[in-house]
Amino acid sequence: MAGMFTWHYVLSGDPEAARTAVREVLERHEFSVEERSEDEWRATQGSRPSFWAKMAGDFHEPVVLSVKFAEVDGGLGVDLHRPVFAAAGGVSRDVRVMEYLDHAYREAASAVRDDLTAKGVLLSSSV
Repeated sequence: MAGMFTWHYVLSGDPEAARTAVREVLERHEFSVEERSEDEWRATQGSRPSFWAKMAGDFHEPVVLSVKFAEVDGGLGVDLHRPVFAAAGGVSRDVRVMEYLDHAYREAASAVRDDLTAKGVLLSSSV
């Protein structure tokens, strides 16, 4: 489902330079990047709230993206994938958390697109 749980980008140029551009964009938007393999990263913005913060209801879950790379037609394909989540108990607080996360994921995907466009490396995107 492109645009709901996964956003696709195709970047031009050298694959290593394209990966560097993606890392710079993610870090510019305060994501910490963990390389799981050459072709897969985990990007996290924010941190897990404490038990007490959850109890108080004043918290935001972190935005976590799986970033996958694949060479495509002389460029580099990049997929940003967000996890599928469900409300824990069906209470209004869970709905607010889901709304916040949905907005945060879509905002991150758009920001990545805009920054990669500004860098001149984006060929296409599903955003």
